Amino acid sequence: MSRAPVQHVETCISVSPASPSLVLHINTTPETSLGLFGAGRKRGFEEISGLDEEAYARKYLATEGSVFFRRKGRTPRSFLWRVLEDRKLLEIQCVDLVHDKKAAKSESGLTFRVQLPAAIVRNGVVFADPEDVDSLEAYVLTASNELYTITLKRDLLTRETAPSEFDASTCVKKYSSNSLAFRHPYKLVAVSGLELFITLHDGGILRLARQPNENGTHWRETFYSEGNWGDTIRGLITLKRHQTVRYGDLELEPSAVAALAESPDGRHVWTVTLDHELKAWSTTTGKPIAHIDMLNQRFDEETKKLQKYVMSAEQGTLMQLVTLPTTSKRLTKSDQDLLYYIVLRSPKDNQFKFYEVSAPHSAGEEEESIRLDPMQTAATLIPPFAELMDTTMWHLEEFHVIPGPLWRDSQIWIRARNGKLCKTFTLTFSLWEKKGEAADLEPVWQNEWTSVDASMQTAEALRNCTDFPGDLEGGNENISTLPTEKWVDFLFSPGRFSTASIDTALSIYRKGRGLQAKSRIKGLSAPEVPLKERVTEAIGSKIVLKRHSTDQPDYERYQSSIQTEWKTFYSLLRDLHTRRHEAVGLALDTVDGLAWTVYADFVASIRATSQFEALVVNEHLLEGNGLQLVDESISTSIFPSNEAVHFAQVLSATKEFCSRLSPEFKEQFNNDVLLGALEDDTGDRQRSQKRVQDLYDTHDFSVEVMDDDFLALEHAAQPFGGLGDLSEAGILGVLELMQEDANNSGADPGKALSLYGNKMTIAIARETLEQHRSVLLSLLTLVVFMYGDLDQADLHPEFLSEIGPLYDAIATRLKHNVMLSWLARNTIAVPQAENTHGTKVDSITVTLLERLFIGDWDPKSKPKETLSEQLTKWSKQWTYGARLWDEWDGVTGHVLGFLIQQQSYELATDFQVFLSRGEESSSWLQYLEGRLLLATGEYAQASLKFQAAAGGMAEATKVAGSDTAHLLSAEEQNYFGDGHSRFYQHISALYEKLRIFSYTADFATLALDHLENGEDIGARSLMEIDRRKANPESPAHQRVGGALEEIDILKEYERRKEEIRGRLFTAQVETGRFAEALRTLSSIAERAIRHANLSTLIRTCIQKDAVPTLLALPFADTDVLQDADAILLSLAKKSLASGTGGGSNSISSTGATTPHYQILYAFRTQNSDFRGAAEILYAHLQRLRDAHAKQGILDPEEQTLVQAYVLLINTLACCGEGEGWLLADPLEGTEGKRRLVTLADVRAEYTAELDRRSEVLQGRFPLFAGVGGAGLGEEMDVF
Repeated sequence: MSRAPVQHVETCISVSPASPSLVLHINTTPETSLGLFGAGRKRGFEEISGLDEEAYARKYLATEGSVFFRRKGRTPRSFLWRVLEDRKLLEIQCVDLVHDKKAAKSESGLTFRVQLPAAIVRNGVVFADPEDVDSLEAYVLTASNELYTITLKRDLLTRETAPSEFDASTCVKKYSSNSLAFRHPYKLVAVSGLELFITLHDGGILRLARQPNENGTHWRETFYSEGNWGDTIRGLITLKRHQTVRYGDLELEPSAVAALAESPDGRHVWTVTLDHELKAWSTTTGKPIAHIDMLNQRFDEETKKLQKYVMSAEQGTLMQLVTLPTTSKRLTKSDQDLLYYIVLRSPKDNQFKFYEVSAPHSAGEEEESIRLDPMQTAATLIPPFAELMDTTMWHLEEFHVIPGPLWRDSQIWIRARNGKLCKTFTLTFSLWEKKGEAADLEPVWQNEWTSVDASMQTAEALRNCTDFPGDLEGGNENISTLPTEKWVDFLFSPGRFSTASIDTALSIYRKGRGLQAKSRIKGLSAPEVPLKERVTEAIGSKIVLKRHSTDQPDYERYQSSIQTEWKTFYSLLRDLHTRRHEAVGLALDTVDGLAWTVYADFVASIRATSQFEALVVNEHLLEGNGLQLVDESISTSIFPSNEAVHFAQVLSATKEFCSRLSPEFKEQFNNDVLLGALEDDTGDRQRSQKRVQDLYDTHDFSVEVMDDDFLALEHAAQPFGGLGDLSEAGILGVLELMQEDANNSGADPGKALSLYGNKMTIAIARETLEQHRSVLLSLLTLVVFMYGDLDQADLHPEFLSEIGPLYDAIATRLKHNVMLSWLARNTIAVPQAENTHGTKVDSITVTLLERLFIGDWDPKSKPKETLSEQLTKWSKQWTYGARLWDEWDGVTGHVLGFLIQQQSYELATDFQVFLSRGEESSSWLQYLEGRLLLATGEYAQASLKFQAAAGGMAEATKVAGSDTAHLLSAEEQNYFGDGHSRFYQHISALYEKLRIFSYTADFATLALDHLENGEDIGARSLMEIDRRKANPESPAHQRVGGALEEIDILKEYERRKEEIRGRLFTAQVETGRFAEALRTLSSIAERAIRHANLSTLIRTCIQKDAVPTLLALPFADTDVLQDADAILLSLAKKSLASGTGGGSNSISSTGATTPHYQILYAFRTQNSDFRGAAEILYAHLQRLRDAHAKQGILDPEEQTLVQAYVLLINTLACCGEGEGWLLADPLEGTEGKRRLVTLADVRAEYTAELDRRSEVLQGRFPLFAGVGGAGLGEEMDVF
């Protein structure tokens, strides 16, 4: 077989911390390691922008890394580590996916970045899980021959955010070995937290040991060498060798140890040397006790010299020591306690060898012996990767073995490389048959390998995404979306490209295009400009909109040029993205059975394929006799039935057909289909059938599909009998298989998602949605073509008769897919909790899908499922966990309510496309749309939505069940399900809060109308009370209780009316509807409230220069009239007392001062209160005379005082014969009593004033003036 079957897929997630506050920097440099270090800060703009490709690689791409797993039962236990920044930075972060629900705080949210003063040597990072302390220990060997011990204790591992102050010396210890000045380190191996081994270039081994109570500054050194393990002078002398192996700057001896491991019992150390030898050393005597060729080949000394093989120094995994599960029993030996196994991989021809190791008790006491027995001696176990990878040049980098009980159903995972191509393979095998006989392993080793499918995040896979715009022609006028919009959506889709990679590609692009290093967008400095805007600004910076010969803008050419520039930019980004996917490590969790691939800037869990995924990724097995070449157990797991084979053949034919269609055609067709899926009402056969025909006619398949394309489709359809045999059931079966992935069956495993589990779940959901959308669009494309292009006689009868339901089935799933994809593509900022010091930390950005629904993660598992299988199953269950068929309005309402609550109005507006329309739209959805329109300023449309929702919301007794996003407060919920009046009250309050008083008044009026019509006052309750009261047989206590209940109802009725009237009055006043406001005010029973509102009305009229309107108001109610007079009198007195004639509140919109006494005068005369009008006028007259007296200067031409006298005389004359009098109060600040002033008095005073003015005009000025001027002739001016 040229390609192996696929049973596992990788799902990549970015390893970048979600927030700077989640990064703890640990500096180990001597001058700063004892200082205090705070939490990570936001990286400055200039630290990212401006990087070239190599600088980017040094800063963000790991050159070495893996995942370390602590022992079972400890949490957190899975830690990703990477080496960055010219090997001077070690990054560590927890990648646990799940943890026990009942466990204490067990997940780590921090990323630890350990800065080293010198570069880390290759193979110079190892980890240990100390037995006595719950902590993680990292050991780092640098080029300066310094060994750093980094101890991360549990309290630090389980922190949610970095501490504000941190002393690096508490977790970093340094040890300097003078011995390494003579010998150079090759590899570092950790046996435990108390014992390390450093293999040396000359073949020696340096053992470092310490006691449990000693830290990383105390290590005891012991040299191991061929002659003796003692620390002797001989051990320090390097013997001359004729052949060496180049390893960087080192020259390694053939005896250099390339792999080292300690036996499970601690009695032996096994080593593999570059000269292809396996050695065992006794930890008791320090002497070698076994020494064989790795493949157990035996040569005499002469042949050995001639055929001596020395492997290269850049070796991956060469040896693994394993023990069988505790349930296993020894097959041939009696000493079970000392039994373990060695798995070797020889670099000669990548052959694997299995050895059984035992140390029998019959050995002498002084000299220890060991027994090493090869297993499967007759089999040559060489993986057929040359064929599987289609190359003769490949390199096996790593392998991991998980033995099964009695070596049955064991697993081996291998990572092989050919240049930059790196693939992972796995094999399930048994060394022994059930009867204890050796299994025939060689055929298994040759034919039963399965591969791991690459992540959908690779550059090659991204080209197949439905939203990839790189194959389109930008100048095509039929493409509805502009190139820039499509590229921005594609590039900034969450989890696809990192911010650093896009920024670096932008820097390279700007430099290549000769643009300025930093964007210059008006009004913003470079760090403030969002990355999206900087990219789009750079792309279009040198594109000019030219014109046709007709002087019309050539938009088609312009968009074509824009598309070309985007392709150029993407080619730069693609190269960076490819480097992000360079594999650097493979790790296997033997406890959970989950494998991990570590990439330069990703980490990927290797999960089992779902049944549907297996059909999609294994279509190559259907070619020729590929299926016959696959082992039956594997083919059965991929294709469990003939029906599954048929589904796979349909998918293969569909893919072949769509691959021949032009990108522009698929773009237009897909957009039309997706839009129709959201707008069309499914369930009408004829309408759906017409929709299929319309799709065919609109997109002109007859022109797009050429003869060669049709012949290719017919050929692809031959395996299932041709297109004529494709029935509706065949396509529906594929659709049902998609949904089976989400089958939520099994028992609760008691697990909860960790932080990385959230990321992984979302990543798998995105992959699932993208894969399903591609298949659904392809299936519908084929269905439309077959229905419109083929003769009915050539089609399956069921296909023709069920074309409507078939379209509905696909369109409905597309509708659900598009909505979930939208949630997975759009993000929202989520603030983190406060840290222990109470200070705020940065927010993190998550997708809406995670933010809204990750709490609904409810895993179900079956017995014996591995985490690899569970991960796929749980994620599929969660992705399609909501029953969108039955709960579409509930889910969309929840999303829309949440977005409104979060004030994400732009996202909420975009999301409206998913809401049900017409009769299918629920009252709650209409209410939510009204809330959104209200928030975005569309008040008129919001009013219509609220009125449309009123009927349902007035009867919605359980609105809390609809308001799953908790948009409504507990108090607001009381306004639902209690009649129209209460609902309209709520809407009126919403408008009032925004100070949109016109609609506040409208809805308050509606609320009052419904209330006064008796619709919402508990009419049924009152009728029941009346029935009980009218029944003479009712007990007295029931009649009394009924009466009290009736009183309570009526009181509540009056209270609600007063509340509504108060809001209505305020709105009417604010909108200038003063006459309506007065009517509302007059109906208010509470006098104090009425008086306060009347004061507001009068003051507002004066402030808005609406005095004529105020005077024209019909004060029919005597009490209201009296209150209005009193209010105006109070204002007039205050203004007169201020000496301005008007208060500070009397400035009209024109800037003129409003004299309050005139308003009161006009008000009283209009209401025939002439005496009252005369009183305020006389008070004004007194103020004028007092002011003139204080000035001491009389202008005889000034007529204000004279006019006041005339007006006062006329007003008193209007009082009637003999009624021309008033009561005058003394001026404030002067002594006197209230006195009677008649019309005659006023006339006499007026005459005196005229005389005085006449004297002045004749040139006779007063020698002194009468004081006060308030008397009537009692004091006179003397001229």
